[in-house]
Amino acid sequence: MSNPKLTFYIEEEVNDYCGMCQQLGPAQFGVKMHRNLPAQVFWVRASAEGLPKDKRYTKLCSDCLFEAHSSNEVEAIYKNDMHSEDPGDVLWDPYTSGMFFIRSNLKEKSSDGQKNTTE
Repeated sequence: MSNPKLTFYIEEEVNDYCGMCQQLGPAQFGVKMHRNLPAQVFWVRASAEGLPKDKRYTKLCSDCLFEAHSSNEVEAIYKNDMHSEDPGDVLWDPYTSGMFFIRSNLKEKSSDGQKNTTE
């Protein structure tokens, strides 16, 4: 039986360490990033069928969110857009998010909306 896919909701930015890549001790979730690197970290609410209440909030950096964006375990990532004409949760796009990325190979989208892969 497979686990249900997660849906993430990016909430406010927080001055803290990422719970995935900057945790103390040995790496548990893939890449480990040094705590001296200034990651941009957010409170993130997770939603999935059967997810325990104590597992619904975590702190994730922009790079971990970028990795989750392309993960098979994540259904979607939303961010509340208070500056739009219709405020509310919108699908998060790392290419237009304005977030600071350290380790993700994020390329700008070209004017036609396609990912620019030129080096």
